[in-house]
Amino acid sequence: MEGTVYLRGRIWWIQYYRGGKKFRESSGSVNRADAVRLLRVRLAQAHLGQLPELGDKKAKLEDLIELVRRDYILNNRRTLGRLECVASRLLRNFGGMRADRITAAMISDFVMQRFGEGVCPATLNRELTVLRRAFNLAEREGLVKSMPHIPRFKEDNVRTGFLEHEQFLAMRELLPPYLRDLFTMAYETGMRRGELLSLTWSMVDLKEGCIRLEAAHTKTSEPRLIFLTQEGLTALKSAWLNRVPGCELVFHRKGKKIVDFRKSWDKARQAAGVPDLLFHDLRRSALRRMVRAGIPERVAMSISGHKTREVFDRYNIVSEGDLREAARKLDGYRY
Repeated sequence: MEGTVYLRGRIWWIQYYRGGKKFRESSGSVNRADAVRLLRVRLAQAHLGQLPELGDKKAKLEDLIELVRRDYILNNRRTLGRLECVASRLLRNFGGMRADRITAAMISDFVMQRFGEGVCPATLNRELTVLRRAFNLAEREGLVKSMPHIPRFKEDNVRTGFLEHEQFLAMRELLPPYLRDLFTMAYETGMRRGELLSLTWSMVDLKEGCIRLEAAHTKTSEPRLIFLTQEGLTALKSAWLNRVPGCELVFHRKGKKIVDFRKSWDKARQAAGVPDLLFHDLRRSALRRMVRAGIPERVAMSISGHKTREVFDRYNIVSEGDLREAARKLDGYRY
C-alpha cells in the first residue's frame, strides 16, 4: 500500500489507497512532518488490517460545507454568495451534528419544515443540492462512509409573465428617473439584471450602437455582442448624459452602484396594474418580441445569451393576443 502527502491551503493532507479506492485525510497540521507521521500510521494499520472506520473522523456538517465552499472557489463558481445563504439554512438545522449521524429521516423532517415555512420546490432543491454535493465530496475525501437518501422534487415554477408594449410605456413613466434607462434596456435587449447593473462604458460603443459583453460579465462565461434598437440606443445616450465623474457604471444612483430597488419597483408595478411583474420578466418580454418580429431563433438566443433550446423555449411565451392573431390568419385562409 502506497501513499503520499500534499498541501491543501496551509494544511498538509495524506493520500492512500484501501481496497483499490483512493482516500484523502487531513493531518490538521501546517507541519509536513505531522502528515508524514500520520501516513506512516495509516500504512502500518493497513498492513495489520486495522485501518479505522471512515466515520471515526467525526466530521461535522460544517466540515462538509467547507469542502463545498473550497470546491466553489477552486472552480471559480459565481454563486458563492448564494452558497453562503443556503449553507446558513442547512446549518440552522444540522449545525454541530456529526455528518455520519445525519439520517434520511432527519432530512425528511428538514424538508417538511421548509415546506411548512412556505418555500417552493425549486428553493428546496437548491438547498438539497448543496447538501448532496457536501456528502459526495466528503465520501470522496473519506470523511463519511456513505450518503443518506436526499430527495429531489419536481419543480413547477416556470414563469409566464411578460409586458405588452403599452404596459411597458406606462410602467416606465412610473419608475424614478434613475431606473428608466435601465428598465428600457432590459426590455429592449433581454440582458440579465446582473449584466446591466455591472455594465460599464468601456463595454459600450455609442457610435456603432452596440454593447460588447466580456466573458467575465456573462452568466454563461461567453462573450456576447448586442446591437441596439433605436429605443435602446436612446436609453444609453440618456444614461451617457447622466453619467457622474469617477463612475464607470452605465446605470447608477448618484454615482453609486444600484443594489436594491424593490420599493420603487413594487410601487410602480402596482400603479401600472402589473403587481406580479418581476424584473426578469423583461428578459422574457424581449425574447418574445424578437421571435414575433421574425428574428431567427438562433440569432435571438445569441442576443439573449441562452445556451440551451429548452430554456429558450420556456421564455418564448404564447399570449392571448397570439392565439387571437392565429385565428384571424386562419379565418383568412381559403383552400
